[in-house]
Amino acid sequence: ERIQRRRHFRVEPPQGTRILFPFLGREIEVPVLNLSLGGGLIISPKRGEARSLDLGPGATLRDVRLLSTMEEEKLEVKIRRAEVVRAEKIPESSRIQFALQFVRMEKEDEQLLDRFIYYSQRRLLKKRSLLLGA
Repeated sequence: ERIQRRRHFRVEPPQGTRILFPFLGREIEVPVLNLSLGGGLIISPKRGEARSLDLGPGATLRDVRLLSTMEEEKLEVKIRRAEVVRAEKIPESSRIQFALQFVRMEKEDEQLLDRFIYYSQRRLLKKRSLLLGA
């Protein structure tokens, strides 16, 4: 069993959860692999677009939006500023994973993200108990 050693609990969000942000004059949309109150792990869109998404550690993203659904309702969390803390190429797919730190958010967006993380955790636990037949 894995032990959480991070300041914020990390969870896998529901499929279809994505992050959007403006980059070089266009809006980029990327899937979210995991999420916490402190940040998230995203993956570059498609093979061809990975190279054009030149975001190294220290890069700043502004006006970031997290989009998903929570209890059948659309969810949008606004993140004013996020920073790339790690960029790692995935050899087998030539895509890139980016670890983001959420640096600046309004209080109500932070509270909404907190609720979404707990919702995602409950969904996963429920799915796991169904799979285990508990």
